[in-house]
This record gives sequence, structure tokens and C-alpha cells, in this order.
Amino acid sequence: MEIIQYIVLSIIALSNLFLGALVLFYNRHNRSNIFFFVLSIVTSFWVLTNVLLGYFQSIIWLRINFSFGAFLPITALWWSYFFIKQKKGLVPIVFLTLISSIFAFIPYIDNLMIGEVRRILIGAIDGKYGPAFIFYSIYLTLATIYLFFTFYFAYRNSAGIKKLQIGYVMLGIFGFGIIPVILSLILPLFNIYVLSGLDSFGTIILIGMISYAIIKHRLLDIVVIIRKVTILGILLMIILGIFSMVAFGLPFVFADSLPEDTFQITLVAVAFIVALFFQPLRRSIEEFTDRWFFKGAYKPQQVIDELSEKISTIIDLRVLLDATAQILLRAFRSEHAVFSVRERLGRAENDPHPNPLPEGEGKEKEAKFVAYNTEGRHRPMEEFTYDGKHPFVRFFNKYTGEVIIRDELQKDLEDITQIKRRSDTQI
Repeated sequence: MEIIQYIVLSIIALSNLFLGALVLFYNRHNRSNIFFFVLSIVTSFWVLTNVLLGYFQSIIWLRINFSFGAFLPITALWWSYFFIKQKKGLVPIVFLTLISSIFAFIPYIDNLMIGEVRRILIGAIDGKYGPAFIFYSIYLTLATIYLFFTFYFAYRNSAGIKKLQIGYVMLGIFGFGIIPVILSLILPLFNIYVLSGLDSFGTIILIGMISYAIIKHRLLDIVVIIRKVTILGILLMIILGIFSMVAFGLPFVFADSLPEDTFQITLVAVAFIVALFFQPLRRSIEEFTDRWFFKGAYKPQQVIDELSEKISTIIDLRVLLDATAQILLRAFRSEHAVFSVRERLGRAENDPHPNPLPEGEGKEKEAKFVAYNTEGRHRPMEEFTYDGKHPFVRFFNKYTGEVIIRDELQKDLEDITQIKRRSDTQI
């Protein structure tokens, strides 16, 4: 059991370090990426000290573990400050930095943080902690809560892909924080210490959430590297799986009755078939990963250039919206797009009033031009005219002048309740 803990904790530490190095390598000048790398180092060494404590059976590694644990929430807060791009909140972070420095020093004072030690475990001790441990526990708990609510309020005030990124990080922080707080801080107050060594496994949740946010929602803008690694990894597993089935399956099925020459010819034939279908297989994997993991991955400047070219060369509104829809649907890998363009009927073009008359006043009517795509087959723009009683009035008034890209196929354009349930990305 201890061997498994050693292996799992070592993998967690290396995964944290690799993820941080990958982010820093992509953009070394971005402060958000730099502080994420620092956070990954602190997290990795915090996890690694649990392994070293159990292996060397030395109390010094428990002291170091407490020190890195004190710096964990404050390092995450500094990263959140630059990642969320907060305009205020620097003073509490500086204050908590000073507090964390004090708690990082206290473990090296005898009998203040660590009291009686009867037995040393992996990442924990069987014994009693000192009087300062309760204050250390309160500090970590409050700092973790403050960190969580920092991301929570940023989540509420964000929109689009940034909101999704913050949401996954927030879930990761919740899972990462709640496990150590319960196992290493709350339970020891009731003299339950044996589970403290499992607190590092909460890091798995943080790594998983951040990795998912990176892969699917371009967290920290390193999706290009992750995308290539994912595609090559899937492709490699498929090819190795095919050769493994042939290399080990044929001898198992035919036992000694399979001639050596036939076996070698079969391997060559399989290699030829794999080489023949390599490019189609790679394209299929790219389409699959783009659809399920990299929907938000696109080149902004390329999309802007294409849109600028169409806007400057096309005059007809129908043709322009149709061409724009094709560009955006291709860039965002979406199945459905809706354009709402308001055209006033019965008013002069130089009417200073931006809003239509209330229902029943005047003879004003409005027309909406709708362009949409279904299952990859682009259909021409459709037009309909409505009055104030039309069920889509509120919906289109809300999004007038904007483009709505939908991830799911809209099956019923006349059901306003279904439309409200869809998640929209506004551009």
C-alpha cells in the first residue's frame, strides 16, 4: 500500500511541475503564466515532502511540508490576482503574504507546531501537534475560503470563455482545498492523524480541472501545444493497439501452427494498411478532438482578417451575413448560428429615436433576418417580419446587433422556452 502511495504522489508532483513548465514555456513574459509556474513548484514540493517524510522518517520533512503548505494559498492568490486581472484586492494579498511567511517559519521552532511524535507516516505523524497548529489550521482554512470566493466573484462578473475557465479552476480549488482542510486540519483537532497523509490526493482534482480547462477552453492560452500532444497521443495509442493485437493475438490464437514467414508477412501487411490510412485517421482524430475538446481553439487574427475582407468587398446584406456565418461557424466549429438584424419599416432612416414605438402606437413593424447552419450544411438566410406579439420579440431585441453562435442544433425555432435553455456565446 505504501508503494502505491509513493508512486501516486510522485506522479502528482511531476504532473504539477510539468503543467507549470508547459505554461511558462508557452509565454515566459506573461505574469499570470509566471505565477502559475511558481504555484506548480510550491504544490509539487508540498506533495513531494509527503513522500520524503515517509521514506526518510525524518521530522525535518514534516517541517518543510508545513512551510510549503503555508505558502500554497497565498501563491494561488497571487496567481489569481494576475489571471483574473483584479483592479483591487492587492492589500489583503500582501497582508496574507506576511502572515504566510510567519507560519512558514513557525514549524522550525521546537514544540510550537509539532509536539509529541510517536510514529512517522507518509505525509503525517502519529502523535500530537503543538499549540500553534490550531492557528495554522485557521489561517489555511480562511485563506482557502478567501481564494475560493475570489474566483467565485470573478466567475459571476465574467462572461463567455473566461467564465468557463474560471469556473473549472474554481471547482479545482474547491476540491483541492476541502480535502486537506478536512484531513489535515479539522480531523487532527479531534486527535485523528492517520488520514493526514492523504491530503495531497486533493491535488488530483486541481490538476484535472485545470488540465480540462486548458484542453477544452484555452486556459492560459496553451491549447495549441496541448492539442498537438492530445492528437499524437490518441494516434499513437491506436497504432500501438493495432500492432499489439496482431503481434500478440495471432500467436495466441494459432499457437504453434502459424508459420514464421506468414507472421512476418502479416505484420508487413498491417504496417502497410496503417500507413495507407494514417492521414485519414489523423484527420478523423483531429475532427473528434476539435469537436469535443478544442471548440474554442481558433486564430483570432485570421478570423478578423477573413471577416474584414468580406465586409470590405460585399455590399449585399444577405450575401454578407451568409459569408460571415460560414467564417464564424468554421472558426468556432459550431453547428448553428443566428444573426438578428433590425430593419425598421414605416420610419425614416434619420429617425433620432433608437427604440421602436410601443405596441399599438403607429404603424411601425420590424423585420429580422436570420441566418443559420444545420449539421454542417449551411442554409441560406431566412427572413421574417413580426409585430410586438411575436414570441421572438424579446429574444431578438436582447441580441439585436450581435451574433449568437450555438453549440447545439436548434430543432424548434418557435419554442422560446427551449431557446432560453441553450448556452450562447456572444461575439
